[in-house]
Amino acid sequence: MAEPNLGAFILRWFFEKSNQERGQNMGDRTQRVKGKANEVAGKAKGAAGYKTGSGKTEAKGAAQTVKGKAQQAAGKARSGAKKATR
Repeated sequence: MAEPNLGAFILRWFFEKSNQERGQNMGDRTQRVKGKANEVAGKAKGAAGYKTGSGKTEAKGAAQTVKGKAQQAAGKARSGAKKATR
């Protein structure tokens, strides 16, 4: 039976860990762009829900729009904090 390669295990663990950390900390521009995308998608979903008479879809669209606006605000705050510390 072959022994597992400890070096490969450590490298794999390190890269998985760093990828997880990167995913949790979006950059300010990324957050603003994703926020805008969520806002636009939410408006479209809300409009589609309104046109079809689906209150549930309309509410989901409104919630996604609010989520997008919050993401944009967080991105702007991060940008401001970065500029203040330069």
